Amino acid sequence: MSTLSRMGPSAAERRAELHAVQGGCCFYCVAPVRLRRPGAAALPGDATVDHFVPRALGGADHHRNWVLACAGCNQRKGHALPGLAEMLRWNMLAAEWPRIRPVDLALFESRRCVVCAGWIHPMRLEASLRSGRATQTCRRGCDGLLPGQGGSW
Repeated sequence: MSTLSRMGPSAAERRAELHAVQGGCCFYCVAPVRLRRPGAAALPGDATVDHFVPRALGGADHHRNWVLACAGCNQRKGHALPGLAEMLRWNMLAAEWPRIRPVDLALFESRRCVVCAGWIHPMRLEASLRSGRATQTCRRGCDGLLPGQGGSW
């Protein structure tokens, strides 16, 4: 068995799968997007990979956290967590693409960060529950600000 046959699909193959599942459209504005060939210059209308839960907020750099977006939508979203509408769309995508897990919307509405009072993202809550350590904060930046951990309010 060669090394390549033991490896999983490439990132480009995962993007192609996701492109097909998303119907060739941006996840956010539903405008048509096209996949760029490796090494080709970026053009308007090219799909970009958006991390559904931003990496800056603890999201994984993995296809299970990707959506394809037009450059404008990806830039507008920036490091923001997805809102309820995007979570509902994510769950519809999860129904068609088994590589991602649906978000439990009850978790989304149930917990606020004890530091900044922002919503704790459901994927963060789920991950913390799986690890056996329930989180009280919304993102990495708030983690160091918990009382008794050297931070200040």
